Amino acid sequence: MGKTFAKTVLIVCVALAIFVAALFCIPTSSVAHADETVTVVKATVSNLTGNAYAGKSALKIYRDADSFYVPESYFIRIDAKMGIFGYAVTYCGNSNCFIATDDLNNFVQETISIGENEVIFPDVRLSLKDGAEVTVGNRNLTSDYTIKFWGYGSDENEGKIYVSATLNGNTVYGFINSEDLEAFNVGYQQRAQAERNAILEAQKKPEISDGTITPKTSLGLRIVLIIGITVPTLIIIILLFKPSKNERRRAGNSVRRDRADDEIDYDDPRSYRRRDDRRYDDDRRYDDRRDDRDRRSDRDRRDDYERDRDYDRDYDRRYRDDDRRDYDRDDSRPSR
Repeated sequence: MGKTFAKTVLIVCVALAIFVAALFCIPTSSVAHADETVTVVKATVSNLTGNAYAGKSALKIYRDADSFYVPESYFIRIDAKMGIFGYAVTYCGNSNCFIATDDLNNFVQETISIGENEVIFPDVRLSLKDGAEVTVGNRNLTSDYTIKFWGYGSDENEGKIYVSATLNGNTVYGFINSEDLEAFNVGYQQRAQAERNAILEAQKKPEISDGTITPKTSLGLRIVLIIGITVPTLIIIILLFKPSKNERRRAGNSVRRDRADDEIDYDDPRSYRRRDDRRYDDDRRYDDRRDDRDRRSDRDRRDDYERDRDYDRDYDRRYRDDDRRDYDRDDSRPSR
């Protein structure tokens, strides 16, 4: 019984552990891919929790003769050093970019692993307002162009947006006034966005609705936590209070030993006499003496017989002697 119960407890614990591990360790993709490791520089975020979207950072890069600022939280990839003046970098998939050494010294280079679905460059598509006339390079942009955000203008292009415009495989680069574009927002890079979400979630207070506090955790997580807490607790309680065979046997004996005088023990011999009857006590004492005599050995009984016989002989001898003295006394008297 003990081994079977222990096996059952072990199976329940293992099944619960597998269930919890499966909930939290399910891979996002059924096919594993190796991450790409690159050396990058990250545009510093000024106020991650205070600003909902990425603004202009202090990380300035060049593409040909144009210079612009990378939006906060995004990366540029360092490709190679270009003498003493700076480094060749890749940005938004374009390797014709450059960063000055003086600008790079204000930032920290780091090596990161890029996940399969991670994007380290901004990927924001822009739309022209109706009737806007926009020229980039030598092209008049229309709604047929795919316009993508690259960064915020610098120097004389302050307040403008640096973009790329592609049509039929041909791409041009330049600055556009933000007034000529439909409203848009540049979200944070995935890592910064995840960090921001975690901070804001931790700062949330429980919602109170009609006097009921609504917890921040999801229903599934609460169910897992409840199971993870209650099942081990039940197992511990069962193990602590489940009596063994010896304990059950001792408990039964203890009940019989501790039985009160007015309680009936059906295991004891039956007696129909009243316990307060003195005659019953006298009979019981007589029975005890008789039992003692019965238990005496044959040798003891023989000794008693010989002792009684010697006593009778002594008694008879004394009786004869007394009679003889009386007879002699009568003969010695004078006759009249």
